[in-house]
Amino acid sequence: MEFRDVSEPTAGDGEVLIRMRAAGLNPIDFKVREGKMKMLTRLDLPLVAGSELSGVVEAIGAGVTRFAVGDRVFARVDKAKLGAYAPCSVVNEALVARMPESLDFADAAGFPLAGLTALQALRDVVGVGAGGGQGVHLWRSRGRRHSRHPARRLDGGGGGHHRFAPG
Repeated sequence: MEFRDVSEPTAGDGEVLIRMRAAGLNPIDFKVREGKMKMLTRLDLPLVAGSELSGVVEAIGAGVTRFAVGDRVFARVDKAKLGAYAPCSVVNEALVARMPESLDFADAAGFPLAGLTALQALRDVVGVGAGGGQGVHLWRSRGRRHSRHPARRLDGGGGGHHRFAPG
């Protein structure tokens, strides 16, 4: 991996150009860097690394209807292209979401992949949304069972991603 200057991309049809304000760092990023994902994904190298980001919409391509210039957004970039560590990234509109006002850019940048993973676990493993009832009941019962053991932070506080352990 090396630093180099890259030209600023332009938004094509259905794409949003996002000026990055923060980028998430995930286990998948170091696995890509170390070549451990070669069997699953063929990437056209060289490329700009990074899987998720938050920022401000700088431009929109033809056909984009959900966003406007100046919107605060966060996104998971296309996993075949990556590029979240660049100053600007072009992302398909379907992979972009408007940031809640309650989130700052640093927190929002860490949400897309972790949030997607949580959604997939709830939907695909627990069954939330498939029929509703069983998954919600399981989620609630697990929460009650563990609620008597308050979590304790292992990282000493501060911002970013944290590790927790039962108190």
